[in-house]
Amino acid sequence: MYNGCVGCPYKTFSAFYDYYEDFDYADKWVSAALDGTNMAFSSGRHGPNNFATLGDAARIEAVKKGTAYMNVWMYVIREFEDAIDDCENCADGLNCNELSDSFGPDSPQYKAVHAWDEGVAFYAGSLEGPNVGGSSAGKMVYRLAEKRCANFDTCESGSTGLSNVNKELLAEFTKGEAYLMDGNCSAVRPIVDRIIKQMTVPLVQGSLRYAYKVGSDPVYDDVGTGRSQKNAAEGAVFTAAVLPLVHECNVAAAKTISDEMKFGLYDQGDYPDFAAVKAAFESTYDCLGITCADVGGLSPGGVAAACDGAPSCLPDDELDYDADGEFRLADATFLAQVWANQSSFTNPSPGVTKLPPCNGGDFNGDGDVRLLDAVLLAQYWALNNPNSRRRATANEWSGDSPGRSLASTSTHGTIVGRKDGQKMQLFAYSSTPWTTVEVAFADGEIESVAAENGLTAIIHANKKQVGIGDLSGSGATHPSGLAMTVTFSPDTDMDSVRIDFSSEVTAIVHAIAQVQDVGPGPAGLLFH
Repeated sequence: MYNGCVGCPYKTFSAFYDYYEDFDYADKWVSAALDGTNMAFSSGRHGPNNFATLGDAARIEAVKKGTAYMNVWMYVIREFEDAIDDCENCADGLNCNELSDSFGPDSPQYKAVHAWDEGVAFYAGSLEGPNVGGSSAGKMVYRLAEKRCANFDTCESGSTGLSNVNKELLAEFTKGEAYLMDGNCSAVRPIVDRIIKQMTVPLVQGSLRYAYKVGSDPVYDDVGTGRSQKNAAEGAVFTAAVLPLVHECNVAAAKTISDEMKFGLYDQGDYPDFAAVKAAFESTYDCLGITCADVGGLSPGGVAAACDGAPSCLPDDELDYDADGEFRLADATFLAQVWANQSSFTNPSPGVTKLPPCNGGDFNGDGDVRLLDAVLLAQYWALNNPNSRRRATANEWSGDSPGRSLASTSTHGTIVGRKDGQKMQLFAYSSTPWTTVEVAFADGEIESVAAENGLTAIIHANKKQVGIGDLSGSGATHPSGLAMTVTFSPDTDMDSVRIDFSSEVTAIVHAIAQVQDVGPGPAGLLFH
């Protein structure tokens, strides 16, 4: 599925390999559970999984669920991908899209539709029988969709009838077969994509169900009423089956889910924060191609209710965290607070609650979430969003800087930064009659900060700490990841912010200065 086949690497399998860094991730899981050994994925994620310390009930669930929902689930997708490969690579003069029983297995025409039928067969299993809705004796993914629809009210009639997932999938299975028989290979790709999305729904439901059974919540007593090693194991394997897809959408969300649900936590008396797990999943629904209605809810109200379809995360162009109608670096401090807490929070504007960023905060795609990501986003958004403030003319600083001095000069808030002798021009914006100077340090260590007559917000992303307060004076030492926001009212006489670096440091400076058009004088930014 990664190499050696015509259409390789297959997209879905690639996401799982990228996450676990093992081609045999599913076999590795089940084999370790059978043998009762300690197992870690090569990536180190969602583990370690020490089956040697778990009871039989937990190991049995790891084997059963791992076989059906990690191994077979992926093999179903493999057969559908193989059907497309066979359809698109048929030898001249042959019809590779006859019904699967038209030719023997040695015939070159025993191809695309047969592979498609195999995918459907593995999805359903051998125990469902001929009736609509199948049989409770079933063991494969079809049966999982039926079980979970009864839990989440996502069957045709709420908690009864055929599951909406299987209803949708059976229709897609029929369409796919028809297109393959017609040799319409390109029409099958979107069908496979829709099938994968629907097959993901029961995995999310299973993860949520067992997070609810063994989890905790400070308000709702019904969370955690089904605690057992068996149920904790079920939650761990359901999340293992879907985490790579979540990770592909939102790194921070996947980490939250894994940190709350992986093996070993239950035996330590560490129970998942159900609300955090639910919010993390919901933040990826759009990316996964599923909806609140697809997943449903475990209860009609409260913490386990279905989400209402309202955004559970904020897209890049709506990150006005302090709800002042503008996007500034000040919002980055709130964004980082959301990332650190990995949950919603109430900002200083009364009655306004904001949510985590949809991309998980890794705006530069380097696999790490730092304050730099928020700063980069602030710069990008300010320059590209049509609703952002007008870009003002900025004077460019040039020439050699004596020592480590970087300064804004001339007009209101011109900011120029330098790293290792390279100039980096930033921008100034027109503003209402108050002044905000905002600075972030993505690297280097700030030795001291001096600010007078201003409210300064600082954040240390590496330690996941956010502080807002008056930092008038100097003396505090702040490692890399500091953001500082200083707001000056027109009646203050403050016109500069000074940062003193240690002699060994060359800092990366990202700054946005917003200054008043008229007033007591330009806001300067001076670096020593």
